Amino acid sequence: CIDYLIVSIALQKLSSVRSHAIIHVRELEKSGNKLNSSHVNMPGSGNDVWEIDTSLLKYESKLASCSYGDLYKGTFYGQDVAIKVLRMEHLNENLRREFTQEVNIMRKIQHKNVVQFFGACTTPPNLCIVTEFMSGGSIYDLLHKQKSGFKLPLLLKLAIDVSEGMSYLHQNGIMHRDLKAANLLMDENG
Repeated sequence: CIDYLIVSIALQKLSSVRSHAIIHVRELEKSGNKLNSSHVNMPGSGNDVWEIDTSLLKYESKLASCSYGDLYKGTFYGQDVAIKVLRMEHLNENLRREFTQEVNIMRKIQHKNVVQFFGACTTPPNLCIVTEFMSGGSIYDLLHKQKSGFKLPLLLKLAIDVSEGMSYLHQNGIMHRDLKAANLLMDENG
């Protein structure tokens, strides 16, 4: 988990499918950020306001855990969000660098096929990333619930959506490392 970053990609609807793209840090450009023990250095353009005060986040339920942190469903200004929280006991320079790179990537990506990035907290001990929440589950889960599978028009739409999302990532120098049905997420409209 430590060597990878998660960038959430939305795949445009018919069914508002989303994907979590795994990006290997070593294959991304070095950002040149200097990290210290009290703050994660995040260069900004001066125009993007994305630093979140964690007191504005309300945590509702834990969705997943990994060696580096936890993923929660929560709310931010009344809107459902996904909150990825890094565990401080596992924080080291590599994880800080990966966190910094992930925030830098997510705050720059703006596309109809990308899950919305709301912001991040970059001051320890509250390192977290806040994104749009997808409540519909994964394509993998849906396939196992439906005995008949998907009809051809939906399959074609999903293929186009995945292709558009992948193309956008590649045009921005981002490599997807874990494209699979379990990582294609849907909103409440399915």
